[in-house]
Amino acid sequence: MIDDEEEEAEEPVHTQFHSHTIPAIDIAGYLRRVTKYCKSDNEMLIAIVVYIKRIRDAMLQSEGVLLSVDTMSVHRLVISGFVIANKYFSDTFYQTRHYAKVGGFEADEINRLEAVMIKHLRFYLGITIEDM
Repeated sequence: MIDDEEEEAEEPVHTQFHSHTIPAIDIAGYLRRVTKYCKSDNEMLIAIVVYIKRIRDAMLQSEGVLLSVDTMSVHRLVISGFVIANKYFSDTFYQTRHYAKVGGFEADEINRLEAVMIKHLRFYLGITIEDM
């Protein structure tokens, strides 16, 4: 028999990055779309992966929440990480409404997700060799 504590621990934890429904576009198509319509290079994609790992670690450490990276969250994590990386690493970047249109979200949501991610990253946006 499973006690209530174990049953609770198995429940998925929904965060600000989780969607209510599975997006119609898969992650491969989403990445193609984002990199096609927004200035991008391989360094941006590496930064997104590093940021997602960092935010998972930070949320686990500070809130005891294991952020699941799955079909319900990966699109929001990717677009948030992309916006942050593009602003940090590039001299030129798009307005929020452009990222929102490309990513399939409202500009207000992009702003909110960006702020949440940066807060969890503690504004540490640089990438080192050790991060890779």
